[in-house]
Formats: sequence, C-alpha cells, structure tokens
Amino acid sequence: MSFGVLKSLVLYLILSGIVLNFSPNSNYKRYIRFFLGLLILILLAEPIQFIFHMSSGDLERFVAQMEAELQQNRANASHDTMYNYYEMGLSESIRQTVCEQGIHVAKVEVLTDNQNEIVKCTIRVTEPDDSFQEETIKKVVSDVYNLELNRIYIVRR
Repeated sequence: MSFGVLKSLVLYLILSGIVLNFSPNSNYKRYIRFFLGLLILILLAEPIQFIFHMSSGDLERFVAQMEAELQQNRANASHDTMYNYYEMGLSESIRQTVCEQGIHVAKVEVLTDNQNEIVKCTIRVTEPDDSFQEETIKKVVSDVYNLELNRIYIVRR
C-alpha cells in the first residue's frame, strides 16, 4: 500500500471512531457500523482497482514487456559468461606461453574490455629469487599478445 492509502485509512478510522462515540442512541450504532464497514471495504479496494480497468490488450502488453526484460537479462548473462570463457582461455594461453620459457607459473589473471582487448594481465610465478626474470616474462607476453609492458604485472609467491 502507498503512503496516501495508509494516511486515508488512519484518518477514516479516527473519524469513524468519533462518529460512533457521538451517536445518539445504541440502536443506531449497529447501522452506523454496517455503513462504516462498507466504506472501509471501498477504501481498501481502491489500491487494487487498476486490475478492473485493465483491458486484455493492456495485460498482453504487460506480459510481453516482462518477457522482453527476461530475455534481455538472459542475453546479458550469456554475454558475461562468454567474456569469462574468453578471459579464461587467454589466461591459460598466457600461462602456457610463460611456462614454455621454463618459468613456473601458479596463476594468470586477465581482464578484458568490451572489445576483447586485454586491459590488465597479472602473472603469479613460483620462481626462486636467483632464477626470477621479470623483464623476460613481460617481454615474451608483450610480444606474443601485443600488450603494453605497463599493463603486465608479475607477482612472486
């Protein structure tokens, strides 16, 4: 219920209580309560009256609009899933490329934009300090995937 309906309901209940308290005779209270009961039913039915004013065309348009929104949500979810698979494939490809250089890779995370361009690449390696070659990894990934060096992040574990 909206705030206006609740406000009207409270005002009605206060006024009906006043009317019942000032009724002159107890014989009339029964009729007054019956009349006030009918009025409260009308007041409570007001918020749902739009259902009775709806034609079959309005209902069909409403259902069609809901179906269109549902299909749009499904398409968006499918589109997001496609990007996730693309990023997962890129991550695995970069991991294999770096592993071919003899570097142990724990995990690769790739972030792409809407045009499937790599925005950020984070490579987590598990190399001892003496054999760690950050510049070599960046150079290989940059050359193979045409990615700027400042977008490649190397993290040692």
